[in-house]
Amino acid sequence: MTVLNRQSKLWLGLVLFGLLICYYAVIHPALYGPFLFDDFANLQHLSILNKHISANLGDYLAAFEGNPGRPLAALSFLLNDNAWPSAAFGFKYTNVMIHLLNAVLVFGLIRQLAKASTKLPQHAIWPVLAMLAWLFHPINISAQMLVVQRMTLLAGTFSLAGLWAYTALLQRSSNWRGAFVAMAALGTATLLAFLCKETGALLPLFALVLNATLLAELFSQKDRASQRLILVGCGIPALALLYLILDMGFQENAFFHREFSLADRLLTQLHVVSDYLRQILFPSLTGSGIYYDDYPITRLLFSPISTLLIGLAMIAALTFAMIFRKRYVLLSFAVLWFFAGHLMESTVLPLELYYEHRNYIPLLGLVLAVTALPFYLGERKQIAFLFLGIWLAMLAAITTLQAPVWGQQVKLVSFWIVEHPKSLRATQELAKYYYDTADPQASVDVMMIAYNNGVHSADLPLNSLLINCWKPGVKYKNIDLLSESITAIKTSPFSNGSLVILQKLNQEVQNNRCPDVLNRQSWLALSNALLANPKFKRAGSDFIHIERAKLMISAKDLSTTMREFEAAYAAQPSTEMSYKIAETLISAGLIDDAEIWLKKGVALKKPWFKEWLSSDKEKSRALLELIEKAKKQASTYTITATSQKID
Repeated sequence: MTVLNRQSKLWLGLVLFGLLICYYAVIHPALYGPFLFDDFANLQHLSILNKHISANLGDYLAAFEGNPGRPLAALSFLLNDNAWPSAAFGFKYTNVMIHLLNAVLVFGLIRQLAKASTKLPQHAIWPVLAMLAWLFHPINISAQMLVVQRMTLLAGTFSLAGLWAYTALLQRSSNWRGAFVAMAALGTATLLAFLCKETGALLPLFALVLNATLLAELFSQKDRASQRLILVGCGIPALALLYLILDMGFQENAFFHREFSLADRLLTQLHVVSDYLRQILFPSLTGSGIYYDDYPITRLLFSPISTLLIGLAMIAALTFAMIFRKRYVLLSFAVLWFFAGHLMESTVLPLELYYEHRNYIPLLGLVLAVTALPFYLGERKQIAFLFLGIWLAMLAAITTLQAPVWGQQVKLVSFWIVEHPKSLRATQELAKYYYDTADPQASVDVMMIAYNNGVHSADLPLNSLLINCWKPGVKYKNIDLLSESITAIKTSPFSNGSLVILQKLNQEVQNNRCPDVLNRQSWLALSNALLANPKFKRAGSDFIHIERAKLMISAKDLSTTMREFEAAYAAQPSTEMSYKIAETLISAGLIDDAEIWLKKGVALKKPWFKEWLSSDKEKSRALLELIEKAKKQASTYTITATSQKID
């Protein structure tokens, strides 16, 4: 890497700062956009805090799915608010600030790699160009504007910082002790990245890719003890991660709630990853966003034939990168880095098929290769730099044009429904916009037209039924929305949305707000239809039975309430559920039965992190103590009264 004097460093710093300012100016219009999609499901956990952070922090962190449930990312949301509902601007602003920080880390990592490897361009401008491409690339917009993807951003922060520290420390190490310090830095960063999002566990694999390509020369210069330490320190976590991914993906019921099998997902991911590559190298104004639930599922290797061809091309690329990693260092690095970055989210795990934010870190390998290419072309350097300049300008132009769209809900939903007419989520987003702007009839029309045109999900007629309940005059033609909902439920794919709507309808029935649209019996018919659908029975029966129990409580039907609660507990045993059952029994005066259920809940084993955070068992134990104390007092009173009678 070219050694810079003090003045050159100052100019370089000013250029970097200027680029960061330019990016913020470009992306700023997007900050005025709304919360979207998964934002609601995750950020609503802020309501648990109710502005009392110290008292409810454990329950807030425990509410996030998974174990440990991405606690560092969850804590970061408290920088913006500690209650719900909230305003989106501050959350999006923080996301952009993290992205700018990550751009600085990208620059630092690339400079450090260039210092460590003579195979990389040694010109001081190259890290700036690479950072510029990564910073402005439009595929990174969704990671910033979908607030909940702060998890991706922060995992990226610790991953980039960890790799920078690892490279710098490895370069300075002279024996196994120095290598150990480098590995300790990498391990610490891996843990922190993992606590933001599970993809942070890929960090040792990224280090292996660096060791095999860009850092191969540096690695070969280390003593044998250092080499073994590094290989073991990176290799064992990478192999353990691979084993866990395969184990989760090949479990018998892993895909029961999906509309595709493991084989379908693997075949479809061939097209998904090739689409990612196209978007990275040849981005366009259209085809981007967050709603890809209409992505076509590939179920056969030879139909279309492109599936086989793409698969063969990827195998060839990986084979080439492995065999020629020392000869074509940068190209091999780009290929191996990109596929390593997609090992978790684009292989066997039963995740949804397509999300742009999955490229946040994998993008970096391709960016390095593209921006470095002109420096290797000798006499053709000028024409190569011309094309690179055009590509960089295109990235900046597309981001500049897309930012205002992300900031205006009406434009956002209009574009998405045009680009994804078969997308359930795009349809729901447009329907929500119409309802929020006081046009409930248009909202119902949008959903039912999409439903009749092949967007097959019970969410749409159910949501229309809910609006019909809220606004009794709003209907869709002469269709009976209740009957249509029951019909749709029978064959609908699983959707959390349907369960949420069922819950809202239950609240309306309990309060008798729309008796002409929905009553207790018709709501029970909806819940029966959901339980008869195998996909909902497997994934949501506990939720459905709890809602049925709530309805029975409002009807003061204790025996049916208990049957529903017990069915919910059988489907998904939990301390929280046992506590609810105990509360119900206590209200009915059945103290002994309540005590039995509380003890069941306390005896349950929970994931260690959730056990540590949640207050469920603490509440159950406190209630048990009250019951035992009350029993002792009652026993003492009985003994005293009896002895008085004898006297």
